[in-house]
Amino acid sequence: MKAYLPLIGAVILLSPIAVAVAQTPSALSWPVPPIGETCTYRVTTRPTGVVYTRTSTFSDAGRYCFDTVSPKGGETVCVNADGNVIEMANTLSSPHSGFFAWPLTVGKEWEYAFLTIGKSGGQSHFTKRVKVVSYEKVSAGGQLYDAFKIEAIGRRMDGGNAWSETAFYAPSVGKTVKYESSDFDSSEFLGCAAGKGASR
Repeated sequence: MKAYLPLIGAVILLSPIAVAVAQTPSALSWPVPPIGETCTYRVTTRPTGVVYTRTSTFSDAGRYCFDTVSPKGGETVCVNADGNVIEMANTLSSPHSGFFAWPLTVGKEWEYAFLTIGKSGGQSHFTKRVKVVSYEKVSAGGQLYDAFKIEAIGRRMDGGNAWSETAFYAPSVGKTVKYESSDFDSSEFLGCAAGKGASR
């Protein structure tokens, strides 16, 4: 366990590629949603293929958190100031388990280690290698978006199979509009209802 701890929190940039802004835009930072904004997603369950709808409402709980509701029940998902998940399904991730290292530009890649702590106190160590592979059009929820395609490979540091994740981040709406994974449920963005509060 001691061999892992120096890596936690380290983000290693790997050979970023400069891309002309005129050809491929950059996404500079995560846009904090207005308080009360409610977004809807269509989720496909892995491995059964069952499809259901999930809503996510940005709440003012002193942190960047979303209250999610679906036929599976409700939970609170919290992210850091960059929009990366730090708490989900009663599990804490340190420093996070997300996709974003701003600004996003095509060719940028990085690798980091993170620690998860479950409700019972059990700990696991992981690494995730992430790359922004393209800026392309993607269909989600019946809409067509220009989006950064972000691919990631995650691994347990103490062994076990790797998993893959692909996220499509659309700067026009400031959301991940499509998410696919080898191991987790996939989702598509359907739209948002404006919140009454202001962004922080």
